[in-house]
Amino acid sequence: MNASPNRRRLLLGALTAGITASVAAAIPAFAALKTQDSVLGLVAAHKAAWTRLIELDDCCDHETIEQAARAADVALDSIMETPPTTLAGMRAALVWLMEFEQGRIPETSGAYLALPLRSPLLAEGGLNV
Repeated sequence: MNASPNRRRLLLGALTAGITASVAAAIPAFAALKTQDSVLGLVAAHKAAWTRLIELDDCCDHETIEQAARAADVALDSIMETPPTTLAGMRAALVWLMEFEQGRIPETSGAYLALPLRSPLLAEGGLNV
């Protein structure tokens, strides 16, 4: 085996080092994107706002209920304006919106909206891309 460096080996080493460095730099960014889906937090915020509104419905003055209703509306709008970036986020949004809209979605639309939740792509604990 020839131990002396040649032009091809040096060039290949330089190219490989550049590719390896750029791939290594991209991995943390991709990993962060994969694990941090803002929709998960938005769903949790809407659940909390909606729960608060329901709890206040019978016990508080009109202004307090109106403020809680506005907070729930803003939280729902945030979900509607933010596309999920992970399958887990998409599943969480679909599950919550189906639960939230139960009884208000026409039967055929509701059945179709539930369809993706039966997909192995969105199975709970399934693919987490």
